[in-house]
Amino acid sequence: MLSPSLCVHYDSHKSRVSPKKSAMETTKVGIREFRAGIAEFVASNTPVAVTRHGQTIGYFIPTHGHAEADIASLKKASKALDRLLAAKRIDVDAVVAEFKTARSRSSEAK
Repeated sequence: MLSPSLCVHYDSHKSRVSPKKSAMETTKVGIREFRAGIAEFVASNTPVAVTRHGQTIGYFIPTHGHAEADIASLKKASKALDRLLAAKRIDVDAVVAEFKTARSRSSEAK
């Protein structure tokens, strides 16, 4: 269970967070404001409490990881996947086509 933290309101018209501070400052925004300002929230270090009709529906906690390490890990995984696909003689284009067909059938069923 999350412990309550002080929330501050993000004023999208002024593009700033009010100056209240706490150990874990949280910006509180409506879902529309969150969507409109997502780029700012991603670049920020401040967690965001996303609300709908005044009720908190979720939290967004930006992480600023080590992009270079993440990219290196993805490249390594990609090479390993390429080797596995080649060893099993799997045609990637055929897999993609099969996935699109399955997704299309799933959408039609709804």
